[in-house]
Order: sequence, then C-alpha cells, then structure tokens
Amino acid sequence: MSLLANKQITKGWHFDSTSRKWVYGVYNSSGAVKKVFDEDGALYQEDTKLTLTAAQLNGTSTPLTSPVLTTPQINDTTADHQYVFAVNELTADRTVTLPLLTGNDEFTFNAHAQTLTNKTLTAPVMTQPSITCAFGTHDYSAAHADWTLSAAELLKMIHKPTNADAGVNAIIADTAGMPYVFVNGTGQALTVKTAAGTGVTITNGKTAIVMSDGTNVIALATESA
Repeated sequence: MSLLANKQITKGWHFDSTSRKWVYGVYNSSGAVKKVFDEDGALYQEDTKLTLTAAQLNGTSTPLTSPVLTTPQINDTTADHQYVFAVNELTADRTVTLPLLTGNDEFTFNAHAQTLTNKTLTAPVMTQPSITCAFGTHDYSAAHADWTLSAAELLKMIHKPTNADAGVNAIIADTAGMPYVFVNGTGQALTVKTAAGTGVTITNGKTAIVMSDGTNVIALATESA
C-alpha cells in the first residue's frame, strides 16, 4: 500500500502510481493523509479524526485542472487487460487537438486494420497499393431521362448504365481531374457530360475513359473496339 505522502492538495482525486488507482482523499497542509477512498469506493487509508461528506465521496468537489499523468493505463471491457500508454522524449511541449466530432468515432492507428472514410490524402506515397474500384450501375427503366450522378455515385470509378429507350445523358460533376470508366450497356448512345458543358458520346456496347476538365467532359482514351 502506498502512503501517498507529501501530496500537495487539500482534497480531490489523485492517481496513485504505486497502486495504479485513482484515489479520492483529503490531506492536511503538510501532505499527510487523513482519509482516502479508491476508485471502487473502498476505504484505502484512514485517519479516524476526519469524516468525508457525501459531496466529497460522490466526487462533486472541484475537479482536477490540467493534471499531468505519467504512463496512464486504461482497463479494457472486462478489466483484465489494460491499454498502456507510452511516450517519446519531446524537445518542447506539443499540443494535440481533438477534432470537433459530429458523431461517435475512433482513433486511427498505424498497424491496426481499419477502413477509412471521408479522408483527403495530400501527396501520398504508396508502395504497391492494392486498390479496389467500386462499380456502379444505373437503370434508365426503358426511358431516357438524364441521369445526374449523386455524391455517392461520383465516388465510384466504374459505371455501367443499362436499359434506355433512346439516346441518354449521364451527368457528372464539373470538378476537374477525376477519371471515370463508363461501360455503355444502355442499348443506345450514351453521352457523359457536365451539367453546363459538352461531353463524350459512347457507342452502345463500348467502353470509354472520361474526365471533366472543369467545364466539359473529355475522353482520356478512345472508346473500346
């Protein structure tokens, strides 16, 4: 049992590095322990001359401000293992800012397998990446109304529209630089264009690679034979 000696606080929570528990205690000016309860509510140390109030026991007293922790540990779900934090030697203080989350989220780690969403990589360097291209479809339902790709559809690189009764348009965003592969299975001529610009017409049964240049859609390669 740690004696918790020379702790310069009058009352509040304190992490006892020997027992590796948070303890709530009241101390006199010299740091001598009066009465201490651990995080489970059990009496940890006692000087019977002092009785803690209900507010003190419930932790409603003043919380710690900017506490400094040394190698903290957090229990897992069943409290039989811990997440043990380790540090490196800094040359100066560093501020770690958490994002303004709009929902529940989790940390991303180097070696832990995770699927990342809504991330923008700037000048990434990838060695032998394995890239899976999402495949999108669209059914014109035996009609020929313009198909404007949704935000979710624009994230897919390959598209195969089908079942048109006349020449049809597929309208993509005018953001420059994103290539798309269109496989024309409509039975009709398919024109891939921007909302306000011109586009590329793909023969039925053919495939083309296209991209917006910021205004119009251009072909990056001739359509397949």
